[in-house]
Amino acid sequence: MNTLLVDVSLAALFVVSAFVVAILVLRLLFPLPPWTPPRLSSTSPTQPSSDRNKEFTASGILILDDGLDAFAARYALLQRASHSIDLQYYMWHGDMTGMLLLREVVKAADRGVKVRLLIDDNTTAGDDVWMAAATQHRNIEVRLFNPFMLRKLRGPNYIFDFRRINRRMHNKSFTVDADTTIVGGRNLGNEYFSAHADMHFADMDVLAEGPIVADILHSFIAYWASPSSYAAEHILPAAEPDALDVLRRKFATLLGEKQTDDYLEQVSRRPVLRDVADRSVGFEQVPVKLAVDDPAKGLGDIPRRRLLLDSFEKNLGQIEASLDVATAYFVPGRFGTDFLTRASEAGKRVRILTNSLASNDVVPVHAGYARYRKKLLRRGVLLYELRAGHRDAIASTSTNRRLPRFGASSSSLHAKVFVLDKCRVFIGSFNLDPRSLYLNCEMGLMIDSDKLGQRISRQMNTLIDHRSYHPFMETGNRLSWRDNDGHVHRMEPESTARQRVFAWVISWLPVEWLL
Repeated sequence: MNTLLVDVSLAALFVVSAFVVAILVLRLLFPLPPWTPPRLSSTSPTQPSSDRNKEFTASGILILDDGLDAFAARYALLQRASHSIDLQYYMWHGDMTGMLLLREVVKAADRGVKVRLLIDDNTTAGDDVWMAAATQHRNIEVRLFNPFMLRKLRGPNYIFDFRRINRRMHNKSFTVDADTTIVGGRNLGNEYFSAHADMHFADMDVLAEGPIVADILHSFIAYWASPSSYAAEHILPAAEPDALDVLRRKFATLLGEKQTDDYLEQVSRRPVLRDVADRSVGFEQVPVKLAVDDPAKGLGDIPRRRLLLDSFEKNLGQIEASLDVATAYFVPGRFGTDFLTRASEAGKRVRILTNSLASNDVVPVHAGYARYRKKLLRRGVLLYELRAGHRDAIASTSTNRRLPRFGASSSSLHAKVFVLDKCRVFIGSFNLDPRSLYLNCEMGLMIDSDKLGQRISRQMNTLIDHRSYHPFMETGNRLSWRDNDGHVHRMEPESTARQRVFAWVISWLPVEWLL
């Protein structure tokens, strides 16, 4: 018996040692290149100006809660750009809308506009060719945030560089000529702009002008100069000499496709396209403040006082009567659960709208949320889960004009919106989950506006009344769901057995901190 234990111990030691050696070898074979600071003018700041003590300042805002409008506003901004384009994104797809926007970026660079593209490297698999091609343009710079050194087989990066690779830049900002910007939840791709055949993300952005733009640009520059951001040409495989010309030919082919022509024809009818182009947008002037994580969060070991969460607590204030939250990924954890349930038990109305299992595009996140669902319900928090649904289901409602326009057959909530007392609003990239709290870099706008707060609450009412399931507790501690027709479901509505089993298995694993 003792001999067997010794053999097992030696085998385990051998496996662990081999794993450690493999990690060290991979680190030596695929090191990060030396970090080189970007070129910045002497007047360019290196830290965000929107510090925690800065007051709200009046700026102009326009809410973009429609996918076509969100694309049209970006398209028009790029077309009118005259001297600078600064884009910061977690995800930029190489699909139709992604390439249409890139085409306008290249056209702007052709006429002398200086372009900076800061892209998180987590979802760029397959995009190396177009990113490398873009770097060939003399007026375009591309930097990658926390890049993967193994480009094609990416999984091993998590083995030998997990601590860094696990931290992502989830920020989204779209700033043109340092005078107009778009901040919100949307990435760049078909599903965000009502152009995907099978899926549409319900989302929300803010088009803004005024003093807030300078704050967002300061934040962009801080991330651009961050030690987590590397010049793309030092990371990507070398591009072919004619890569930029090949990319231009791809743009020309794209414009000749019927799908593209049909989509651009729809975009051409959006009033916001004309309003942005000729600077006639009807902005609402309201107090606004930028909430943004310090880019050092991408390296880890950042004090809590420098997290975006700290800005929430200091600037949005205490809940006096109500809290409405629409969040794609909701994993409250013990801290969030205690906060929400204390507010509910103190007589505040707390409503959370998130995805159902069927509409959630990340099943493990739903598993993390499901662990807290019964406790939240028992202590008075109102939960609503968006139906995956179909377009016909929306068209059948009599009040569908106030619903986000879903252009595809299936829908998923992607917005990240918080409304306190129908007057204090946050719109941005921040989900109510551990990843947004402690791992990913996030940003958004805090807005003081009764008009906007009431508008978003009404939109949430409509989604709750016509497009969601309401989980509730029945006798015997049984969790059930009531749909908008009053029917009661005894298991996760619209979900498949595979989804339910997968979520159940994940719920038992110690992975909540990663969600």
